[in-house]
Amino acid sequence: MRRQNTYNVFGRKYASGSDFALMAGTDQSKVDIKGLDPGVKYDFYVVGVKENQPGPPSETIVVKAG
Repeated sequence: MRRQNTYNVFGRKYASGSDFALMAGTDQSKVDIKGLDPGVKYDFYVVGVKENQPGPPSETIVVKAG
């Protein structure tokens, strides 16, 4: 049986200085993050997980919620 790779998405409000929080987990190549404030910028990064071992974090991106 082949194990599926998963991805954890971490985020926070842009330039807030607060810690990143786990916003979503998925085994898909895209995910919708619910509960964001419209028009507000957020920082996000992704960590891939394979065989229950997290990989290195991706680069952080800035996204404005729609």
